[in-house]
Amino acid sequence: MKLNPASLWFLSCIVLQSWLTPKIALAQVIPDGTTPTNTGICGTVCTITGGTTRGSNLFHSFQDLNVNEGQQVRFANPVGIANILSRVTGNNVSNIRGTLGVDGTANLFLLNPNGIVFGPNARLDVRGSFLASTADRFIFTDGSEFSAVNPQAPPLLAINVPVGLQYGTQPGAIRSQATLAVDPGQRLTLAGGTIQIDGGRLVAPGGRIELGAIGGAGTVALGNGFDLSLPPSLARADMALTNAAEVSVRGETAGDIAIATANLDLLGGSRIRAGIAETSVGSQAGDIYLEATGAVRIGEGSGISNAVLEFATGNGGDIVISADSLTLSNGSFVSASVLDFAQGNVGDIVINTNSLTVTGDSLIAASVFGSQGNGGNIAIATGSLFIADRSFVSADAFPNATEASPDPKNAGTVTIQATDAVRLLNLSEISALSNLGRGGDISITTRRLFASSSNLDSYGSGADAGDITIRAADSITLVDPRNLPLRGSRIGAFTSGSSGQAGRIVLETGDLTAQDYNILSTSGLAGGIGARSGSIVVRATGDVDLNNSDLSVISLRDGRGGNIAIESNRLTVQNLSLVGASALDTGSSGNIDITTGQLRVLSGGQIVTQTASVNRGGDLTIRASDLVEVTGNRVEVAPELVDQPTSFFSRIGTDSIGAGDAGNLSIETRRLLIRNGAQVGASTFRAGRGGTITVNASEQIDIAGVIEAIGISSSGYLPSNLSTFASGSGDAGDIFVNTGRLRVRDGGLVLARTFGTGQGGQMIINATNGVEIIGFSPQTRLPSSLLVDTSGSGEAGVLTMNTDRLSLRAGGRISAQTLASGQGGTINLTISDLTEVTGTSEDSSFRSAIEVGTDRGTGAGGSLAIATGRLRVRNGGLITVGTFGTGNAGELDITADVVDVAGTSANGQFPSSIAAEVGRDASGNGGDVAIATGRLTVRDGGIVAVSTFGAGDAGALAIRANETVDVVGSSINGRSSISAGTGSNARGRGGDVFIRTRQLTVQDDAQVTVSSPNGQAGNLTIAANTVRLNRGRLTAETGRSGNGAAANIAMQEVGLLVMSDRSLISAEANGTANGGNITLAAPEGFIVATPGDAPGSDIIANADRGNGGNINITTQRLFGIEFRDRLTLDNDITASSRVGVAGTVAINTPDIDPSRGLTELPTNLADASTQISRGCSASAIANNNADSFLITGRGGLPSNPNDTLDSEDVLVEWVSESSTAEGGENHSTHTPYTPIVEAQGWAIASNGDVMLTTQASEISHRAWQNSIC
Repeated sequence: MKLNPASLWFLSCIVLQSWLTPKIALAQVIPDGTTPTNTGICGTVCTITGGTTRGSNLFHSFQDLNVNEGQQVRFANPVGIANILSRVTGNNVSNIRGTLGVDGTANLFLLNPNGIVFGPNARLDVRGSFLASTADRFIFTDGSEFSAVNPQAPPLLAINVPVGLQYGTQPGAIRSQATLAVDPGQRLTLAGGTIQIDGGRLVAPGGRIELGAIGGAGTVALGNGFDLSLPPSLARADMALTNAAEVSVRGETAGDIAIATANLDLLGGSRIRAGIAETSVGSQAGDIYLEATGAVRIGEGSGISNAVLEFATGNGGDIVISADSLTLSNGSFVSASVLDFAQGNVGDIVINTNSLTVTGDSLIAASVFGSQGNGGNIAIATGSLFIADRSFVSADAFPNATEASPDPKNAGTVTIQATDAVRLLNLSEISALSNLGRGGDISITTRRLFASSSNLDSYGSGADAGDITIRAADSITLVDPRNLPLRGSRIGAFTSGSSGQAGRIVLETGDLTAQDYNILSTSGLAGGIGARSGSIVVRATGDVDLNNSDLSVISLRDGRGGNIAIESNRLTVQNLSLVGASALDTGSSGNIDITTGQLRVLSGGQIVTQTASVNRGGDLTIRASDLVEVTGNRVEVAPELVDQPTSFFSRIGTDSIGAGDAGNLSIETRRLLIRNGAQVGASTFRAGRGGTITVNASEQIDIAGVIEAIGISSSGYLPSNLSTFASGSGDAGDIFVNTGRLRVRDGGLVLARTFGTGQGGQMIINATNGVEIIGFSPQTRLPSSLLVDTSGSGEAGVLTMNTDRLSLRAGGRISAQTLASGQGGTINLTISDLTEVTGTSEDSSFRSAIEVGTDRGTGAGGSLAIATGRLRVRNGGLITVGTFGTGNAGELDITADVVDVAGTSANGQFPSSIAAEVGRDASGNGGDVAIATGRLTVRDGGIVAVSTFGAGDAGALAIRANETVDVVGSSINGRSSISAGTGSNARGRGGDVFIRTRQLTVQDDAQVTVSSPNGQAGNLTIAANTVRLNRGRLTAETGRSGNGAAANIAMQEVGLLVMSDRSLISAEANGTANGGNITLAAPEGFIVATPGDAPGSDIIANADRGNGGNINITTQRLFGIEFRDRLTLDNDITASSRVGVAGTVAINTPDIDPSRGLTELPTNLADASTQISRGCSASAIANNNADSFLITGRGGLPSNPNDTLDSEDVLVEWVSESSTAEGGENHSTHTPYTPIVEAQGWAIASNGDVMLTTQASEISHRAWQNSIC
């Protein structure tokens, strides 16, 4: 068994006592002869008389001075004597077992350098003060002394009380097991070497007790009232209070205790007490001073107390402790208090030590309990502070509420300065609480703070809570390893009542780590009204990591919420952590401001401002120089809450769940990443307006993925999103995005949505390096999307985008939809370089799409406008405005240098499309499509279409292409097409198609069509200088005539129309419908149908049972095609009806006008001799200079200029030029000239232009040939 120093010291005292006992029996009170001291015969009562008088001092000197049990030794107190000074000059310890007293009011001084022992039955009968010392001598002001080691006669001068005690190198010990008491207001002083109070009591009610343990040679000054003053250089000895020992000055008046020692042990339930006794009135308690150069150990339920007791009135005194180290353990305490039903303020506690440890249910408190008064202040200056195992440092005020005075009762303050570290462990607490007044401030300054399963609290009721300020240069670490269902540990500043403000929490550090911890500033607790939350400020030069922790300001009633400001190098909010500013009831939320290098919100972490009241929610501002990452993951939750791992979405947001508006959200960073079901949003759920979201990410925004919602969340999957929405009567907020590149992928969303009567928000995206929307989520089966939509009666918002490149791939989508009665949203895209809409989702269930429309709603669809450099719609991509409800679809307007619509989806199911559609069950009308471009290409099964499959009419399609429109090819499921059509069961009218371009090419089974096989088709209008059909189709098909013109084809301003390889221009009617009309206006141009494989290229306006349509052609010439009554295998123009009346065909050649008659020839004829060669010389023929006379005959021309070119006119075979010239040689000379030659044929150049030639083409059949001389 290992003994501590106190135990060893106690054993040595027992040995010393046993050695001294026989001598004490022999020697009782023995004068030494240096003073005329007279003891007489000492029996049960021994009275000491005589002595030497000097002024008011009486001196006695003894060889031995002992008092046996049951014996009384009393000093006579002559008149005029105020102080009795006694010394022991022998070598023995003074053992006081009986009563030592004074027959009067004089103060008694006992000096024995060998030691003094007070037995358990010893007592003092002294009405003055008592001082026992093991010093060598008393020192007086004139330098004289009264020495026990060098006994001389007392000084001759008239002197006052001694001013000092001179100690030798080994001062004797003082030990007491007795109750030593002096009268109220008097002083009791023990000044020796080691001092032990073992089960005894030292009592001086309202007086002063001084205990000084001196460990070496030196002088201790005695002040007024015998106060001990130990010089800093003087060595100290140890002191111990054990076995329920007590040192007390508690009384009706103020009493002080001063202790000076090296080490102090306060053990075994021992007490050091000051204060005001029960029922005392109008007093001020004294103070307790403890100065230890070594360790102070307070344990085993022991304590230091300065209290105003029950029913007393007065202010408590202070406790001041200075030590190298201070330890409180096992239920010990240092306490300044005002107790039940007392009135008065608590005194202060001041502790200066290199190390302070408070463990095992121990307490440092300056508090009010059940009384009326303010808490005291606690000031701790230490190297390290360790508080553990349900221990407390508190400056609380809990007055008796039933007898509360009108004045508030405030808590005190706690100030801690620890140069190294503060550790707070295992259900421990630092607090400054008041239930009827202001909470106190808590201030901690240290290098490191570590708190585990412990609290720091300030609370005010009807007044402000105090502030909590922690400045830890290196780190603040807050953990709770208990794995509780709810977080139990906190730093909290709370207020309740009708006024006041919750305290401000300031954390300044290098790194802040909080795990399973709450940092809270809350107002409105316990039904308070009008209180305000305080603010939370975190300044960290390093990292802040919140792990399953809260950092929140909350207004629970109608007070204003406080603000949160965080500055750090990196901030991580993870595993259900919350940074929140909230307002409930009628309160208003505060703001959150975060400045950091990197912000990560992970695994269900949230940063939010929220209002549930009529007042506005707070703003959330984030400035992260490098990165903001918001990522959701599955996290483990305590089994008391859920029975399986549960996913919570990570979130940054501002919300309104009341009538107040949500706050605004602003993010400024280099990169913003939103992943795995995380959310960044501003939303309103009732009447309040959603907040505005502004994101400035200089490099990149990436939104990707989903998270599975299980456990206590609703089942399903949650997509990553940047969103603002309104689900009540409030309007959704707006989204402003400015970034380098925006990527939305794997089911991610950017969303502005309204579910109720409120208006949807607008979305404005500016991206300097492109926008990519890619893929879909296999779990949610929803595509990555940008959405502005409404599913309520409110209007959807507007999406505006400005970027250089927009890419939608693998099912990505931009959408503005109305799902109910609200007006659909509008999309405006300005893309300076390339817009690409391509492909489908991996399982081909979703097309990459830009869409605006109504989906089963009654609201009208919004419009879609795209302005871009190049537009590519490929591999099943879709750009559409549509209606699938009763609302009308909006308009689609595309402006691009180049538009390319190509191909189908990988499975061939979806053609690449630009479309305006009326759905199968829709009654709303389709929207119009307008395309303005330089070049439009529709190929490989792509389509540009307006169509209806329901009761609504299809919209119109207008294409203006400055250069070319190319419609080329087909896919396995259909032709490339530009179309306006209706479905087989549609009741609505088909739309019109208008195309204006320099050159229109339709080839390889492609088509331009207006078609309604069972309904009324629209009209097709083409204005093009050149139209080339190479196995291409221009068609109009109608199944119903209806009102107004239908299924008409009008071609205007045509310079050249070329039809080849079974091309078709058709206006046909099904059933009883009349055929449409075809108007070909090429007044300055030509219409050419090239010969080819049967059947030929045709222009038809036919009907089934209705009347055939009319064909009106105006052109300079028709080549290779003619009118026929019915279709043949050649190139035909026909207007017929199987049952009805055939249509008419009118072919106009405006440059030949027979109505003008013959033109009169001039009378001055040219000299024919200069125009006709006399012969065809070989050289002329060889040089191609021979004159010629052409006879055109009927080959290729009608016989009459008024007639049309019929089939017989083109059957004359062309002849080739003869290789032999007739006639003699002509020797005459003449000036060379350019012969005027009739066109002999035509040819098609490589670029598609038709050329009239002077030489016949080498064609195997149907060729014209000329003869030359």
